[in-house]
Amino acid sequence: MPKGARIIRQRMLHIGNGPGLEIFEIESPTHQPAAGLHDYGLNHIAVYVDDMQGSVRRMAAAGGRLLSEVHGNSRHEDTPGNGSVYAITPWGGLIELQTIPGGFYYPDDSETEVWLPTP
Repeated sequence: MPKGARIIRQRMLHIGNGPGLEIFEIESPTHQPAAGLHDYGLNHIAVYVDDMQGSVRRMAAAGGRLLSEVHGNSRHEDTPGNGSVYAITPWGGLIELQTIPGGFYYPDDSETEVWLPTP
């Protein structure tokens, strides 16, 4: 880290039976805004949730600022019951909460197949 920077908060999130995610809030005299969805590089993480409304409430209670109401997902994820919402974390990162209970698909003429982790 640059001289004068310090970690304000550090959290480890365990996501179900999937990955752990370590996140930091860092204060620095050379602070720059977090990458936006349109920027190059890692700009956001998406977390799959089973309970969208409960997750939205917890996100807001933890200091996340929701950028919209929950809305439908993009093409190939537009199955019944789907939903997505972006939120800005207190430290400026972008997190997407997403649910796709009906699954997602690629068209028959796609160059690849949908990748799904095996249980």
